[in-house]
Amino acid sequence: MSTKEIFSKYPNWDKWEPYFAVYDQYFEKYRNTSPVFVEVGVYKGGSIKSWIDYFGPNAKIYGIDIAPLIDKVEGASIILGDQSSGEFWDKTLPIIGDIDCFLDDGGHTMEQQIITFLKVWPKIKNGGVFICEDTHTSYYPGHGGSYKNAMNKNSTTFIEFAKQLIDGLHLAHFQTAHDLSPLILDMVKDIGQISFYDSMVVFVKGKQPFTRIIT
Repeated sequence: MSTKEIFSKYPNWDKWEPYFAVYDQYFEKYRNTSPVFVEVGVYKGGSIKSWIDYFGPNAKIYGIDIAPLIDKVEGASIILGDQSSGEFWDKTLPIIGDIDCFLDDGGHTMEQQIITFLKVWPKIKNGGVFICEDTHTSYYPGHGGSYKNAMNKNSTTFIEFAKQLIDGLHLAHFQTAHDLSPLILDMVKDIGQISFYDSMVVFVKGKQPFTRIIT
């Protein structure tokens, strides 16, 4: 069954319909194995129940929320915490351990999304997947967003942050000077893939050999 079919079995979740095809593309290889899966944004638990069904009984499922409307889901661990807090992640990530699949469906502010990525990415396993969804909030002033940071030049949006990672991904091909920050250069050293979809950015860990073949 696809993620959309499985989610249809459980009420109390909030997703945009195109997301399911992305989930199927990146998460399928982990089904019925023993992945560590983390989702920020528990709401009423319907999404977590769906992931338990999708990944199978050997998966370790974690849901994180600052104020979930449900505090217990059989087959998963619910963790209370603020995703915009670096201290929270420093305390929580050692408990979870290395992660195969991470889905940020939390509060969607720029601070929350960027801090979450910076803290979680080092814990993603080689070949693992990090998805930040609802990235359309990068254009919502109410979430700290705006087109090219027009509303707040002292910060950045998640989309603009991800654009810098794209530049960093191509660093070996630069033939002129750059102004990429040490933070960006450190983050991209083990990013193998960045894919953009409407309202989603997907990161896959693990550099692939970049070898030119001439025949």
